[in-house]
Amino acid sequence: MATPTESAAVAAFYVLFLGLFLYRNLSFKQIIEAASHAAIATSVIMLTVATSKIFAWLAVKENLGIILTDAMLAISSEVWVLLLMINILLLILGMIMEILPIMLIIAPVLFPLLGGLGVDEVHFGVVMVLNLMIGMITPPIGLNLFIISQIGGVGVIEIFKEAIPYFLILVFVLLIITYFPGITLFLPDMVFDR
Repeated sequence: MATPTESAAVAAFYVLFLGLFLYRNLSFKQIIEAASHAAIATSVIMLTVATSKIFAWLAVKENLGIILTDAMLAISSEVWVLLLMINILLLILGMIMEILPIMLIIAPVLFPLLGGLGVDEVHFGVVMVLNLMIGMITPPIGLNLFIISQIGGVGVIEIFKEAIPYFLILVFVLLIITYFPGITLFLPDMVFDR
């Protein structure tokens, strides 16, 4: 058993071993060139992550999560309206921040709020993950777009244009899952006899 990162490292060493010793078609120059391309692609991604971490730090320092929750409750205490506002908030945050800081900042604030209104924690977890996944393919940050752009050598805008139909389908699925919790809860309810 290994983590995905460890498995990827083992696979990389295995390919390196095959190329150097078994097939003997990999030169030192090719290894340096591949490492250079990987370093450039990684630096683009890490720059994006670093800027989102700065934003996350500012959000925590200024108590942004609590301020947003108070603002949402001031607008409405209806569950369907709050879920819509939370979807919009998470989509926007997913566009400009990395997923982990959003989960660490927003989830602890929203879980008690929604739990008090009768929203199931598993259901909200699925809604949150789907929101953040959609945010990862949406500009301006859209980290997955940058990764695909670097790997494919294609501009981010061109990739986003091709991803628009999938984006719209995902937003439609998000709305269905948000307002019909039975879709996400039927299996946990069946397995755990809730």
